[in-house]
Amino acid sequence: MLELLPFSDFAQVHMRGVPFSGVCAASTLATTLLLLTVLWWRRASPGADSSHRTRGPALTTLRVFVAGLALAPLAVVRSIVLWRVGLNGFGAMCMCWYDLVLALPIACASVWIAARRGIPVDRGALRWSWLGLGAIGVGVYASAIEPRRLVVETVRCRLEHDRVGEQPLRIGVLADLQNWRIGEFEWKVAHTLRAQQPDLVLLPGDLFQGSPAQYAAARGELVRLLRFLSETAPTYAVLGDTDDGADFQQLVADGGVTVLWNSSTTIRVKDRLVRLGGALPFHVFHDHVGKHGAATIDRLDRVYTRAFDAEPDDGAIRILFGHHGEVFDDLRRDSSVDLVVAGHTHGGQVQLPWIGPPITFSGLPNWIAAGGLFRPHGATWIYQSRGIGLERHQAPRIRFLCPPTLGVIELVDAAGSP
Repeated sequence: MLELLPFSDFAQVHMRGVPFSGVCAASTLATTLLLLTVLWWRRASPGADSSHRTRGPALTTLRVFVAGLALAPLAVVRSIVLWRVGLNGFGAMCMCWYDLVLALPIACASVWIAARRGIPVDRGALRWSWLGLGAIGVGVYASAIEPRRLVVETVRCRLEHDRVGEQPLRIGVLADLQNWRIGEFEWKVAHTLRAQQPDLVLLPGDLFQGSPAQYAAARGELVRLLRFLSETAPTYAVLGDTDDGADFQQLVADGGVTVLWNSSTTIRVKDRLVRLGGALPFHVFHDHVGKHGAATIDRLDRVYTRAFDAEPDDGAIRILFGHHGEVFDDLRRDSSVDLVVAGHTHGGQVQLPWIGPPITFSGLPNWIAAGGLFRPHGATWIYQSRGIGLERHQAPRIRFLCPPTLGVIELVDAAGSP
């Protein structure tokens, strides 16, 4: 499904009663008109012939640069004006995205149309306008192609021989499904995961993101998808940022999935015991009495993670998973937790060559938040998923060099073959 102009989705999001789809359309139109005005506005010289108002090219390279640079102050002014009526940071990014992949190519196309009609345009202006036209190709790819280009990432987590047993364990990780409906792509993800023959499936939150009406319409299909996963292998879930906390436990129970709500369980998988802990997202706080007797406020995930970390090592494989990878930072350097599994970052959704993701909304180092399996210190591994879905509401529906990813973690003997 083409997501370049997701008006059916954006129409459900409102800014002071106005559909966000209309706000985006009006913003893109205004930007287009501004760029065309900067490119082609010319003052007539007194007494000049109307058909030859100035000498030299009608459009210069400098004029093209000025038009491009005008996008930056426009974005700042627009964000300030619309902030008071409900625009957020994601919305500002979304409007800049449409400026780049729609307004700018339209303005650049006008340069080539003018040149074909015989209007003098210098060669530099023509060359730079080619780059601007290329932005629409980036837009189509990032909006319509890559968000559906599902990738299976298989990584090997090497543990000591006495912890992995005789057979490797395969853990499927499906993070951040995060759509407002369950459609063909989401079912493709579920079937692809089943084909990997996992021994255990982990769902690190953000199963859904949408309005209450969208949730009510999609809930039945989401339950069917969860039941399909739970019939594939034992499946466990934790709450994410976008999940409906009031209904989440019932939702996953209806799908045959076990939710770990700051709690732990021990299960047998093949010939090994697995001690599995699930942490709440870190926006959940509670009051408790500190060691000096004073009431303090602490994150529930931090309180639980430290308690899980303090449990005696009974020889079982110990896996801690949560929506946010920051639970890794709350573990001791000499922790007996073997593996942390997390979602939330989406790998940044956009990754740039040699730079990585400009934004991850995570306290993890950028190179970890970008996704993959790492062992930054101590004996504990962390698998950071790039997720499946997209940030919604006012956010642009894009992925670039960061495709939706199903994780398969193989727990293998460190002394075995590479």
